[in-house]
Amino acid sequence: MNYDQRELLKIKIKSLAEESKMIRKAEKRAKYASKHPNERMSLGDQKHARKIWLSMAGHRRGTVREESRATLLAYGFLRGNTLMSMESSTSPISTYEANLLNKKIVEMVEKYGIYWDSEVQSYADFKTEKEIERKRVLDFLVREVSIPVPLTAQAE
Repeated sequence: MNYDQRELLKIKIKSLAEESKMIRKAEKRAKYASKHPNERMSLGDQKHARKIWLSMAGHRRGTVREESRATLLAYGFLRGNTLMSMESSTSPISTYEANLLNKKIVEMVEKYGIYWDSEVQSYADFKTEKEIERKRVLDFLVREVSIPVPLTAQAE
């Protein structure tokens, strides 16, 4: 019997969505402060507010968005979905971005995928099942996402 930890991935998806909302709200405050200084704000404070606003926007649009996408793809993969059912049209991405996405998805599937329950199966059977799942993930990424296999997986 396989058990996985999809519930933890669902929590991660929800927390990333909330993080994005909080950053967006803080962005609006910082953007307003940078564009509408009050009499107490010096020019330095106004420039600082702009830097903070741009930093938050970059974090939300870059780091949080990429992590959310990888998390959603890993969750969908654990549910047995294909990429085309999760993302109707995907734009081509660079090899560097593909390798980062690939690495994140594989790490999440390994972390939140099946886990060993000593009462249900032996550890050797679990390791065999885990390796089958890992190969399935890599095959999925190469076939569906057209992502090159990471160097660590090619060496095996």
